[in-house]
Amino acid sequence: MSQGVVNSISQAMGAIFILLAVGGLIGTWVMSGTVATMIHMGLGILSPALFYPSAIIVCGLVSASIGSSWTTVGTIGIGLIGIANGLGLSEGAAAGAIIKLQRLVDLIMKGVRGTGSLVATTVFTGIATNIIASDQYMAIVLPGRMYRAEFRKRRLAPENLSRAIEDSGTITSPLVPWNTCGAYMAGTLGVATLAYLPFCFFNILSPIISITYGLTGFTIKKMEDGE
Repeated sequence: MSQGVVNSISQAMGAIFILLAVGGLIGTWVMSGTVATMIHMGLGILSPALFYPSAIIVCGLVSASIGSSWTTVGTIGIGLIGIANGLGLSEGAAAGAIIKLQRLVDLIMKGVRGTGSLVATTVFTGIATNIIASDQYMAIVLPGRMYRAEFRKRRLAPENLSRAIEDSGTITSPLVPWNTCGAYMAGTLGVATLAYLPFCFFNILSPIISITYGLTGFTIKKMEDGE
């Protein structure tokens, strides 16, 4: 029985050290003035209209990249709450924006079963980011950070994630009129986005083909031993 207690405590030590490190990082940021600097810079950059979507995207990206929603809330989150106060916005709404995407990632991962659903989720996230964030590079970085750990956990080679992002985040960006890529294409060519969209067969079919590959397992590469 005593050995069982020791084993249980040993398994929990990793999480305990992580929480201690998170607490130390939060205190360091507050004492060093990092949070105050974030608030000062944020008030000069963000407007009330852009604050909530910016908070969702920034916190989601940071949380997915470092793998800790607690650290994000205790560092970036504190700064964003201060910015919300400075802009005269609701603290409750700001807190909701800070934790929303982090919990959304957790919920998405619970609903993802096999390789096909993981690829499909990645593709849909890339397309949705193009529509919501209006930027191709955000549609590449955000899904990559969100799902990289899950692909590795399932022993799927990084090439699979890269292709899913390319077939969604990169390929579909010219099809969104308010996306930076779509606006550039339309402005440069002098042709409205919705006018050329029906003829962009490659852009429309690529996400469908990528999902089909994921569902069938065709060209899906597994990680090799030792990777």
